Amino acid sequence: MFTYGAVIDQNMMVNVFETNSQEAAALVTPQLVVWLVVAGLLPASLLAMIRIRPGKWWHTLLIRLAAILASAVVIVSGSGGLL
Repeated sequence: MFTYGAVIDQNMMVNVFETNSQEAAALVTPQLVVWLVVAGLLPASLLAMIRIRPGKWWHTLLIRLAAILASAVVIVSGSGGLL
């Protein structure tokens, strides 16, 4: 998809569900396997090693409010006057 700039639409999804196993197996290339490992398994394994400690409720609330505010700023600044 990245190589050819393909866009997934309704017709593409119909083709996916009509594909048989031989056609699907032909698409599994070494490049795809490397891509899945680098983009999927490696980040997932790094995330699995992170220890999550519960924080104080007010600290968690403050972080969430800051994230909401930052998201709102990004949305409004990127809206180009549409809002």
